[in-house]
Amino acid sequence: MAAIAALVLAPMTLFAQARNVVGTYNTTVNSPQGALKAVITITGAEGAYAGTLAAEGFPVMTLSKVTPMESGVSLVVDSPDGDVTVSMKFIDATKVQGTLSYMGLEMGIDGTFVAAPGIRAGTKPALE
Repeated sequence: MAAIAALVLAPMTLFAQARNVVGTYNTTVNSPQGALKAVITITGAEGAYAGTLAAEGFPVMTLSKVTPMESGVSLVVDSPDGDVTVSMKFIDATKVQGTLSYMGLEMGIDGTFVAAPGIRAGTKPALE
């Protein structure tokens, strides 16, 4: 009976885990000046993500926060002019779409995702 109660009362987070976000995102930012290519690389694992955003014409910037979600990923990027925020949803296992906000301007972003070697695209992290 205690085992049944434990299962019923177990946190629902087991069913709402975030997807894998570790890998490379080859994106296009739709800026007022035109299309801007940007590569976002995320490494690490939950609680210890790291990465960079490399956009044409800008220095490589470090990701300061990575938040995986069930349907996508949210990022905060350190920039010399203030934070850049990126929010992307997975359209399917390899396509992403969302927004990039920089200096008060919100721009569309879309692209492709390639999971890191050894990780299947669209999979969720294994339960510990």
